[in-house]
Amino acid sequence: MISKGSAFFKILRPLNIFQSAVAVIITATLFANIPPLSIILLGIFVTASFLGGGNAINDYFDAEIDQINRPGRPIPSGRLTKQEVMLFSALSFSAGIMAFIPIATTISTLILVINLVLLILYTPMLKPTAFWGNLTVSYLLGSTFLFSAEIFGELQKGTIPAILAFLFNLARELIKDMEDLEGDRKNHLRTLPIMIGPESSKKISALFIVIILAFCFVPYSLQIYGLWYLLAVIFSVEIPLLFVLYLLRISNEKRDYSRISNIMKILVFCGLISIYLGKF
Repeated sequence: MISKGSAFFKILRPLNIFQSAVAVIITATLFANIPPLSIILLGIFVTASFLGGGNAINDYFDAEIDQINRPGRPIPSGRLTKQEVMLFSALSFSAGIMAFIPIATTISTLILVINLVLLILYTPMLKPTAFWGNLTVSYLLGSTFLFSAEIFGELQKGTIPAILAFLFNLARELIKDMEDLEGDRKNHLRTLPIMIGPESSKKISALFIVIILAFCFVPYSLQIYGLWYLLAVIFSVEIPLLFVLYLLRISNEKRDYSRISNIMKILVFCGLISIYLGKF
């Protein structure tokens, strides 16, 4: 029972859930009047439930690929069956929908419906296609800020963090595809590194990182966020991203891309903290 419990916990991808929760909280802090705690908690629960359901679907369809890329995942390791994972996904989505009803608005409902469709279609239809899967995952992360800002009362508050999250995740997704190249190729996926080769994919990832480096200055230039944002983003995001560019240039092995991917995930949190500091 303990083993199954830890397996379901792993299905959720706790770090991703934590990241989504932080995104909701950071969005709430951008408002002059902090939204009621009850709405913040419901927003966290809805985003976490949908993300957990989507992660479970991903594990269900990726069971064979994970035998090569990630044999320690719950299904390949034998700790959970595919049927158990699909039931868990259905329950997660159902819980999220029920929690969403009290805070629903027209725009947030539209965002949630679009996200639900994309989460269901992602692994079987979008992930195997070059670049479309990367765009989908990146949009889903960015939409967390738009969804949160809408249920808190002002959609525009989520625009800048949504764009930054989208760009960050798009660069990271391409790097993850290079990390998973062997398993994806054996399972006949059509990811960008398979279609155009790892070197060209590295150049595209580097291009998106350069775009992030430039865009990070935009909120300060437009006086959307203040001096503390600028200082935080320079030291916690810009300088580390320059190091990531260097690592990307010299990397050729799966473990190298895995390290870069993990660094990028940490930098997303640093970006969120910078955005929070931007209100001061």
